[in-house]
Amino acid sequence: MIIHVDGGTLGEINPSPAGIYWSFGFQDGDEFRPIVSRATSTCFHTNNEAEYVALNDALNWLLTFQIPAATIRSDSQVIVRQINGQYEVHKPQLQELWRRSQQLLAELQEAGQQVTVEWVRREENVVRLGH
Repeated sequence: MIIHVDGGTLGEINPSPAGIYWSFGFQDGDEFRPIVSRATSTCFHTNNEAEYVALNDALNWLLTFQIPAATIRSDSQVIVRQINGQYEVHKPQLQELWRRSQQLLAELQEAGQQVTVEWVRREENVVRLGH
């Protein structure tokens, strides 16, 4: 199963009103077939904060519905590399969100759920998420 996640801000100035979106489904050849999608607005965030909020929302959903295995795909290379331990997280606001991601990933692992997080090109995520 695949989850495409995305978060973003509505303005040129950070922080600004933000939104998150994720879509859970499966890959059927070249076509992504969504089963469950979620889009919502959030409070004021930077773009990277919104990306983490989207990721954490999807991780919470996986934990709640006990999906045995999933690959999360994000077009935020920085967030994916931070989650996978390739980059350090320096900003305090992001550290808090990163810690929550790590906590959720650990809970998923303890529950026997396998989750990987990988980067995809922006163009692929836009097509899969339909925006």
